[in-house]
Amino acid sequence: MVDDEQDWFDPSPFIEDSHKLIEVIGEWPSFDDAELISLTLDRTDGSPHKPESSSPTLSMRVRLAETGYYLTEIRFNKVCNLELKGFSYQNEIQEIVFEQLPARTDPRGSFTPAGISAEIIAHCGLHGRFEFQSGVVFSIVPCDRDGQA
Repeated sequence: MVDDEQDWFDPSPFIEDSHKLIEVIGEWPSFDDAELISLTLDRTDGSPHKPESSSPTLSMRVRLAETGYYLTEIRFNKVCNLELKGFSYQNEIQEIVFEQLPARTDPRGSFTPAGISAEIIAHCGLHGRFEFQSGVVFSIVPCDRDGQA
């Protein structure tokens, strides 16, 4: 968890339509007390030989609770180094910590372009981490406490 306000990284410039969340919440959310309703992994258009491909993707529907209840759907593109653990009937988030990553080459010579890491820190249920290149906020709508729009 990030303790120092200076270390906080705002991923919104890398996420298309992030203004939708910012207009409702007032800033990019910390996801404190949010609940992960669903998570979808997709590689439909994926091929390392198609530069326009956004695959693999990770989409999540999250019930936010920072300034009232809102249901948002966010997709992260070109996901790699995915680690998820503990998905359950309740997946309450303490926060999602984002960090900017430099381009790098691993010991086997595989190149990874600059990107962003996301760490889901859980109160209970799902926790994990992944890296991505870009994202998009599809929607944010009012909902009830159970995440029903």
